[in-house]
Amino acid sequence: MKKRILALSLAAAMLVGAMASCTAKETDSPSSAAPAEKKDVKLVMWGAQDDQDYLKAVTDEFVAQYDKANVTVELKVQGEDTAKDEALKDVESAADIYGVALDQIGALADAKAIFEIPQEGADQLGQTVDMSLGKYNGKYYGVPYIAECSSVLFYNKSLLKEEDVASLEGILAAETGTTNIAFRFDSAWEDITWFATTGAKAFTDGDRTVCDWNNQDCVDMVKYIGTLKATGKVTTISDAGDLSNALGDGTIAAGVIGSWQANAIKEALKDNYGVAKMPTVNGKQMVTFASGKVYVINANCADPDAAIDLITWVTNADNQLKRFEQRSALPTASALATNATILADPTAAAELAQFAYTIPNAPIYGTVDYWSTAGALILKAFNGEIAEDAVQGELDTLVKGYKGE
Repeated sequence: MKKRILALSLAAAMLVGAMASCTAKETDSPSSAAPAEKKDVKLVMWGAQDDQDYLKAVTDEFVAQYDKANVTVELKVQGEDTAKDEALKDVESAADIYGVALDQIGALADAKAIFEIPQEGADQLGQTVDMSLGKYNGKYYGVPYIAECSSVLFYNKSLLKEEDVASLEGILAAETGTTNIAFRFDSAWEDITWFATTGAKAFTDGDRTVCDWNNQDCVDMVKYIGTLKATGKVTTISDAGDLSNALGDGTIAAGVIGSWQANAIKEALKDNYGVAKMPTVNGKQMVTFASGKVYVINANCADPDAAIDLITWVTNADNQLKRFEQRSALPTASALATNATILADPTAAAELAQFAYTIPNAPIYGTVDYWSTAGALILKAFNGEIAEDAVQGELDTLVKGYKGE
């Protein structure tokens, strides 16, 4: 079956999107005319270590069926968590195509390190994937390939029951014989839930002046966090691998982390693997970021047409389903919204349930480092390093920093 993929042309330092068939276009030229000689194109693509086998398979398929050029694809290991920083060190030497978390698009766009996808191209891509995740300041820069919540709850089914994990209070009340739950209290990516659960706002529609994380509800929540360590039932674990291992060896009964760690936790827990949406806390459903990962194109890419063709191939429904089956990565392809395999998967089901309680991953960019400042504050609160009468001042300082005051 012929594949239809998107081609983008470089014009005035922008990409102009247009759908084109992978097969040669028919013309009025005589059949005896010599075919145009295909050019040689090499694309370098970064991907996470755990994605290398998957990417090798799908890019080999792309090379085999692509007939607009003699294309080769070189894969290099560079995870989405480090790709942005590595690219900004030397844009010219960065890969032609790489994946980043959507909150990192802004820094790359502001540095003019990646191409803008014009509205026409975004509309075409939007027929198959949710392009809203690739948007920054009203413009499109990325093609989404994974949708995700910042956190879901993983638990050991031999230690906790389904009714226990519905609420944080239920988890803490359970007799597990071990530490009941671990959070990554120094990870602001996951700490957002403590603020968002109160209904507090931050950076709505990218507006830095919107942040009320110093209101009374947030003050009370930070004070609550300060009581958890003393229960002896809550701990903090920074490293994702350590959290998976702790679940596997029974050191903890439950842990909060993103679904990107699902396969490692499945391997650790085996038949005792449990996963659910985030619990309620004090009667309120815990709220997380709705986020995702997107492919971007280096502004210095020599052949953006072939680059976007490759991205479109990798993000088509068939290949997103393959990624889901191998990595439990929730697809962005609209054709998979009702896929029975995905809906039957417990991790996907938990994440889809949590999506009803999310806020968009705000474009938090600029001089204020949200990620380290919020993470440091929540960890201090958990460790009992913030006196109750000092919480308001700590949050006031945090908010002023975000607003640039």
